Amino acid sequence: KRAQMIETIRSKYFSFFELRNFCKRNKIDRIFSMGALPQEGFVMALASALNKTDFICHLVVNPFNAFQKFNKPSIKAFIEFLLLFPLVPLSKKFYVNSKDTTVLAKKYFFLFKNKIDFLRYIIDTENYSPKDKTKSRKKLNLPINKKILIFVGRIEKAKGSDIILELAKRNPDKIFIMIGQFFDENIKRANLENIKIIPPQDRKILSDYYNA
Repeated sequence: KRAQMIETIRSKYFSFFELRNFCKRNKIDRIFSMGALPQEGFVMALASALNKTDFICHLVVNPFNAFQKFNKPSIKAFIEFLLLFPLVPLSKKFYVNSKDTTVLAKKYFFLFKNKIDFLRYIIDTENYSPKDKTKSRKKLNLPINKKILIFVGRIEKAKGSDIILELAKRNPDKIFIMIGQFFDENIKRANLENIKIIPPQDRKILSDYYNA
């Protein structure tokens, strides 16, 4: 209720000029990046540089070991990791999404560790709150008595879809529901009856799935 859309960025390549002018014109005290970095982080950092606007980062991904976790290391993940180095000194405060990632961030950016801190994810507790499990299962036409595991997010190896597939193979008596954008063709090829793939859902329906 306290948020308002005032202006949108029109230029893909000169967005930081637009944002900088907007901050100066409206005397914005602080801009806060809350997403995957470093893409939008750079736009905000450049917009606030040599300006009276503070730049605060909230890193909601873990880039510090992403490029080490696969058989074929991701060059894109490694480049994004390197691009974080100029962002930390440019920010007034650098928040990280989990305690273990905070430890890694302070290790890599030890010269700026005093500005790095842990900040929890924000949860809409009005929508995501406990409800009757049986009612939720009936509403979604799910079995009442079977054990169900839910996965929400991009269905790809980077998010652990290969682990879900292995669990489903070992537990044919349990149901595995995967909700999100689908990228892992290995799951389709496996053709397991106990895996249900569902496209991205509205948050109210998601709440029912979580409760189920």
